[in-house]
Amino acid sequence: MHSKILQRVATVKNFAIAQAICHDEGHVSHITSGTRGLRINELEGFFNAIGLKVVECDGLMVSIPADELLALKLLARKGLL
Repeated sequence: MHSKILQRVATVKNFAIAQAICHDEGHVSHITSGTRGLRINELEGFFNAIGLKVVECDGLMVSIPADELLALKLLARKGLL
């Protein structure tokens, strides 16, 4: 999972991530270099900015690409019709 997150971060500009977590680009650089971690209140914005979504499933936290989550929701809705 760590490598998937790093791959996603590499495709997004630090500015976009910084805006999503309400900090500057230097703050994001510290996160991506590992010199500081993410705060709980930054998680959702961070993952949204890199195109991943954190969802809870039976008490376990998992992360899947946002487009996959949308596809699963669409299939579930269609199956309920």
